[in-house]
This record gives sequence, structure tokens and C-alpha cells, in this order.
Amino acid sequence: MERGKRVAVLGAGAWGTAVATVLADNGVAVTLWCFEEDCAHDIKSVHINKKYLPDVILSNRIQVTTSLMDAVSDVDFIFEAIPVRFLRSVFSTIAQQCPQAKSSRWVILSKGIEQDTTEIPSTIIEDVFKTPITYAVVAGPNFAQELVQRVVTATIVASHDQTLAQELALLLTNDYFKAYVSNDPLGVQVCGAVKNVIALIVGIAQGSGYKHENTVAFLVTKGLEEIAQLTSAYKGLPQTAFGLAGLGDVMLTCAGTLSRNLRFGKHIGGGMSLDEASKKFVPLPEGVGTAQSIYGLVKQRGLSLPLCQAAYECVFEGLQFKDVIARL
Repeated sequence: MERGKRVAVLGAGAWGTAVATVLADNGVAVTLWCFEEDCAHDIKSVHINKKYLPDVILSNRIQVTTSLMDAVSDVDFIFEAIPVRFLRSVFSTIAQQCPQAKSSRWVILSKGIEQDTTEIPSTIIEDVFKTPITYAVVAGPNFAQELVQRVVTATIVASHDQTLAQELALLLTNDYFKAYVSNDPLGVQVCGAVKNVIALIVGIAQGSGYKHENTVAFLVTKGLEEIAQLTSAYKGLPQTAFGLAGLGDVMLTCAGTLSRNLRFGKHIGGGMSLDEASKKFVPLPEGVGTAQSIYGLVKQRGLSLPLCQAAYECVFEGLQFKDVIARL
């Protein structure tokens, strides 16, 4: 167990709060930055994140703030768990208020691809800071709701700096959370983003009546091929798609009852419009925005990603899943 470390976690959604809980269990002093005032108030007053993890009492090692400046000052690591659609704006604020933060050691927890630029989180941050950053990525088959219940879970810590990756793995590992090291942070980020889109299309299939296990296995296998192809396009290692960050996370997200992307897809496949489904999911599952990003990438680069493209067309253009099957 690591003692004496100070860490900031930016983003008090379910995933950010779950990682903060792991760190607190490991003896780390954690400052959790909340964008939402009511969320911060709940954690301060009753040690419960009522909006995102209402059934969990949080450790008193987790301090909360709504000040980015206070959060990122004088810490050993900064973990960011911000939805990708807000990542650029939050980091622009950090760059303005605390420019020295660019030299910090960053840990990326976000999963997604930015719509306008098709950039992944690490390159978004570097674009905002106008300089390369020292960073690692943490991703894998990790439902936040189970992690905070101390369910045995494995994850990947990926960095070009293997000393950094090893240090973080030691910081995170305990008797229920097992961190394994990778040297492919680009591939791990792509896997974490695209698995949500594969879960969307699996959900759409099931909502459309294609519920059999043969069909799901077919879609998951073809989805892994697309993840490997897109990983290569982002200069990652295609074999990463068949490890914890790829295969492991795809299995969880395409079969788990807690998968928001899967459930959203089921609503779309069942005939619900995007507007109707969106009212049931606040915030929207990351796979919806990522499907838009990948669709733009397909058009720009001429990539062959039929499942990812179909996810976009089913959600945004009303394509029927029977027509997806006919094209595969």
C-alpha cells in the first residue's frame, strides 16, 4: 500500500469516483474535482456521490473541491476522468489558471474520440497545452459500480514511459484491483473508445430481435477486427485489441447488465428515436459521440469499418438492423 502520495482526480462521475476510491483504499490522499456544485456538496456533507454512485459511502481520504486550481496544485499525479466532449474546454481552463500543470504527470481515464478533430484524449490535452505531456492511460473491463464494491477487477496501465507505468501500477494495485503494464497508450485509448460503439451495435441488434448468442459472437468478433484496424490507424499496436483493454472491455461492455451503451442500443433497436432514448440517459453514453467521430473518420480516410458505420447510421439516420446484416 502506497502512503504519503497526493493525487487529484478530475471528474466526479462514476468512473472518476471509483478510481478515487481505489486510491483512497491504498492510503493515497485524494482530491476529487467536481464540476457540479450539488455533487460536491453531497460528498462533503454525507460522503456520498448521490448522482453517480448513490449506494456507496466514500472514504474520508477523499476530499472534494470545485476549484481546478486547488485540485491540480501540489500533487504527485493528476487523474482525469472527464467526458471527451468536455475535455478540451476543461483543459483550456487549466492551461489558463494553472499553466504549470502541463508539466505534471497525467493519468488518462477518459474513453472517446473528439468529434470535430477525431483526436483521442492524450492528443487533445497536448493540443491544448501546446507541448507533449508525461502521461499514462488506465483502461480495461472496469464497471465503476462493481469496482467500488471491491469486486476483483483487472486493468491496463499504458505508457511510453515504462517507469511511470510501473509506478502507477503499484499505486493502483491492491487485493481486488490488479493493474498490468502496457507500452501502447495510443492503442489502449482507441480500444477504450471503440468498444463503446461495438456495444451500441450489439445492443441495436438485440433490441431489433437478433438476440441469439451466435449473432452476438459474430458481431463481437467482427467488432474486434475493426478495433484492431482503427488502433493501427492511430499508430497503436493492433494486438492491443485482443488484451484487457480490447477483448476484455468489449466482453464486459457487450454483455454486462450495467453497460449503458448496450442498453442505449437496445432502445434504438427497439424503435425508439435518438431524442426519446437520450431522455433516458443523462449524460449520453460515450459511444454515441464516438460513433459520430468514427463515421467522420471513415469518410475522411476511406476506412472499412462496417459495424462502426452501421452504429452511426442506426442511431442518427434510422437504418434498420436487418439492413446492416445484409451488408456484412
